[in-house]
Amino acid sequence: LMKNLGFEKFSMIGWSDGGITALILAALYPSSVEKLITIGANSYVDQEDVSSVNAIKNVDNWSRRMVEPLLKVYGQEYLQDMWTKFCLAYEEMYANGGNICKDKLKDIKCPTLIVQGLKDAMVSVEHAEHLHKNISGSTLRIIPE
Repeated sequence: LMKNLGFEKFSMIGWSDGGITALILAALYPSSVEKLITIGANSYVDQEDVSSVNAIKNVDNWSRRMVEPLLKVYGQEYLQDMWTKFCLAYEEMYANGGNICKDKLKDIKCPTLIVQGLKDAMVSVEHAEHLHKNISGSTLRIIPE
């Protein structure tokens, strides 16, 4: 996409699944991605991740602040269906070894900033530490609040 838009080199920032996408692209296209920032991203799924996702499987139990904007876009039925499928995909990914892009981290060559909040309800700080340990020359910033 970026090359079709006329960009040979570019930087990426991604949050959550967008961070995973950015990790994968930085690994696959190291000559194109100049800088990378991930926020609350993970490269694998473990049992704790599956438990966290399953704890909020029913969107009726989400906070109003979190769910209302999504309901306006997707509606109740579609949002619940989409989220249920996401939860099932997480379980299946874990059952198949949990690898999202863990094996690709060594291929990331650009300066990388990994940001993780300690109060992130979905992604534990261990994921950020793993990214930092496995992306050469990366910088890790933990946000307490």
